[in-house]
Amino acid sequence: MIQYEDLNEEQVAYLTNGCGNKFVRVPDLDFGNACRWHDFAYWRGRTKEDRYYADRHWYELMLKAISKQGWMTRIILRAAALIYYRAVRVGSGRFFYYGASYKTTMDLEIEMSVAKLKLTGSGG
Repeated sequence: MIQYEDLNEEQVAYLTNGCGNKFVRVPDLDFGNACRWHDFAYWRGRTKEDRYYADRHWYELMLKAISKQGWMTRIILRAAALIYYRAVRVGSGRFFYYGASYKTTMDLEIEMSVAKLKLTGSGG
């Protein structure tokens, strides 16, 4: 199964957009890396349990990202992380890939090739 750590820069740029989604952008704050991991996990997808894990792990990554901040900043960013987490749990299920199997490196290569063809106008 493909892991986020296996991606190169071009693949990360293709799959992720930071915090928020196609329609709603929110500040990345200190959560940019966590949000990129979460975007990948939603792309890879599979089951409702995988979605729950993706959301929960993302929340833990956000908390880890702010762990070295000063106490006041940490309090504010913990609140932001919880708001982001709850908003995603309620409103982002439609962005998760539910499928019979996890997406693979081959799926990613195909998607990126199709996207490049569309950008160049060669995709029909």
